[in-house]
Amino acid sequence: METAGRHVPQEILAEAIKTGKVVADPQGASGAMKYPTEMFENGKKYELEVIYREADKTVLHFLYK
Repeated sequence: METAGRHVPQEILAEAIKTGKVVADPQGASGAMKYPTEMFENGKKYELEVIYREADKTVLHFLYK
């Protein structure tokens, strides 16, 4: 999130966790789940994936493509 061009606002990450389809973390991180959803930036559609651990409310990773 330090790179301004690759930043995803916390509100978008929270919305992805709230509304995204929950699937197991593909890398098998303990207690982590993957939340894939769609995101729009500057009128362009992206697929957003958030890896989130509920136990300590930590976003471990996010990716959009």
